Amino acid sequence: MCQAPLGKVVATGDGSVTVKYKGRMLILNAGLVEAEKGDYVFFSDDIALERVEKEDAETLLGAKA
Repeated sequence: MCQAPLGKVVATGDGSVTVKYKGRMLILNAGLVEAEKGDYVFFSDDIALERVEKEDAETLLGAKA
């Protein structure tokens, strides 16, 4: 079973979000999710798949968020 990476949204745009993941900034298509700056999203193949609650994201990231 694979798990999609989890990134923090640092900016939003017209149909896209910019996430920080492992120190890199990635621009993702946000057509499937409604995310705002500060939210966390699972993503794959440059597509944001699902918004994750902050508490859940921090647990998944080992409270390093």
